Amino acid sequence: MNDEEQERIKADLWDAYSRDRIDVPFTALARLLASTDQTVIDGAVGTWHGGEYLLHVYVPLDEIGDCPKPLEQRFEGFRVYWMCYPEPESHYAGIFNVHDLQLSIQGQRVTVNAKLVDLRVYVDAFDSSGQPLLVTRPRI
Repeated sequence: MNDEEQERIKADLWDAYSRDRIDVPFTALARLLASTDQTVIDGAVGTWHGGEYLLHVYVPLDEIGDCPKPLEQRFEGFRVYWMCYPEPESHYAGIFNVHDLQLSIQGQRVTVNAKLVDLRVYVDAFDSSGQPLLVTRPRI
């Protein structure tokens, strides 16, 4: 897909802010990860200002210099943002493991469990009656 077609789709067909047609950039991301010679740690689809989907590719720190500069490369019509995590996973090990943390949020008791596994944060939260709460986009 050329740049003009990408712009037309971005402006007229897709609403990236509502994750419209998110399957298309995820499919492109999977093909990019499968075809690259770089060591891939992780991948994600992001939304750039103006409603454009980006392909995020995480590589080891020692390989980032071999990657194109952020947003210079296009893959199947999507701009690619090559990046690395600031520290190896071992630097985070053990610092993020929370069990049964009791919080009061807007006067309601909430219990939180959180853990860092493979550079991802996993969070479970429950209200005072034990019902699970929806946690979106947990970050460190």
